[in-house]
Amino acid sequence: MNAGAVIFSRLVNQTAAGSRIFPLVLPQDATFPAVTYQQISSVRTHAMGQDGAIIRVRVQINSWGRSYAEARTLAGEVETQLSRFKGTVGGTRVLDVLLDNEIETYESETQARRVIQDFTFLLLSP
Repeated sequence: MNAGAVIFSRLVNQTAAGSRIFPLVLPQDATFPAVTYQQISSVRTHAMGQDGAIIRVRVQINSWGRSYAEARTLAGEVETQLSRFKGTVGGTRVLDVLLDNEIETYESETQARRVIQDFTFLLLSP
């Protein structure tokens, strides 16, 4: 189960970030706007001595911009591409994607603006 592959596939060429979508860390010389993501948890269901079919994956997605407007616009595009998405991406069956939380922040070290979104991916195990 790879939520990262789903994120990249849904966002590349569909958002202002283009292919600037990175796992975990924003490269030091990154061009903005850009996206980073990281898996926070992956919880499997268990019932009556067997594993359930649904995996609940929590992912944090960061939309980065030089300006507040740029970061907000990108976050809106991320939400549009991911929220309530259902389908199959590269062999991963996505039952639903839920936007759970959103935070805005300023990074003084890079002088970048960031919108942090927490998503829950409901994936079907193979």
